[in-house]
Amino acid sequence: MAILAVDADPSDLESQTRAFFHTAGDPGYAIARDQNGRLAGAFAVRALDTTVVIDPKGRVVYRDEVSTNLPTLKTALAKAEKA
Repeated sequence: MAILAVDADPSDLESQTRAFFHTAGDPGYAIARDQNGRLAGAFAVRALDTTVVIDPKGRVVYRDEVSTNLPTLKTALAKAEKA
């Protein structure tokens, strides 16, 4: 499993993105910047806190546009793992 946090605000500087994640406690997963909006467009991201879980075959098995609670996320990850 891999987790990727994406900063989709094209006006953010790299230093701002790093500072945000440092303040958030350096969660230990990969961070990417989507300056041209391609990734957000590909996954129809329209809101902060969008979560997308993709199975090993590249299929979206879960998505939401609110803060995802841990039990829901665990269920989504288990579904992706079984695909």
